[in-house]
Amino acid sequence: MRGTSRWVSLVALGVVAALGACDRITGSGDGSLDIDNCTLLTNEEVSAFAGTELAASKDGSRGCAYVAPGETRGDFGIRAYRQGGDSAAAGAKLAPELDVVRLTGIGDDAVALATSDGTVSFLIARKGNLYVELEMASLHVTKDPAFLARAGEVASTALARLVATA
Repeated sequence: MRGTSRWVSLVALGVVAALGACDRITGSGDGSLDIDNCTLLTNEEVSAFAGTELAASKDGSRGCAYVAPGETRGDFGIRAYRQGGDSAAAGAKLAPELDVVRLTGIGDDAVALATSDGTVSFLIARKGNLYVELEMASLHVTKDPAFLARAGEVASTALARLVATA
């Protein structure tokens, strides 16, 4: 009996350690959410933002990719997660080599992450400890205020749906 109890304890400890390691490997978020990322934005909303027809593919560990008809590579992606801190800290963890552009009027806080030439690769928005991360490098979004305002509207929509379902 005693040997069985010790074995079960070791197996349980191993499972907990493995789950913790998997959580660290999944990306910038400390906590995955049981949500289909593809439900946070409609195909129409993403297509209007992108200026071209895009459709959600299957949700996966890195979120939901939106792809053009006949293509396999996503042009836009969204991922929701839970963690502490603020959007700037999440951005620094995700892509420390990118410039942080603070945005206002989106959730509790939000940032765009841009390359040195001004191309926005990511937008991260937070409400409490819930985050949405938009990946848009393929869309050639710039730090232009009009583009950032449109991206902020998309992030606000997704964040509101996330908060309502989480």
